[in-house]
Amino acid sequence: MSQSEYFTHFISERGSFLVISITGSLHQMALKDLADFKADVLTRVREKFVVINLLGVDQISGDAISWLAQLQLDIRNESHAMRICLSESSLKTKLMNMGLIRHSEWAESIEKALTSIPPMRKDEKAAVS
Repeated sequence: MSQSEYFTHFISERGSFLVISITGSLHQMALKDLADFKADVLTRVREKFVVINLLGVDQISGDAISWLAQLQLDIRNESHAMRICLSESSLKTKLMNMGLIRHSEWAESIEKALTSIPPMRKDEKAAVS
């Protein structure tokens, strides 16, 4: 687990799964820490099923929304599938209305996110091994 002055993050890898959990406030003052965090995440996402857990995020600014959009784009380009955990809230509604969260990628919990990811095909398993 790592902590900045503004948010805490944790990355968990097991097999073909990568879970990224973020709690706290994501705003302009956290952008340098977010950039460092993103660089770390992107070294790990290749050939993974990725879950971004934002259940503990209580605030996100416009600058951090841009960071999150770029993170998602980079993950989509490198991984097998992605899910985003975010509770039913005004934040979820805001991000969905902006097109930042795709309905097909949203899950209300980590458990639902992990069980919603389709099983790997044999050719994908071989590529990961």
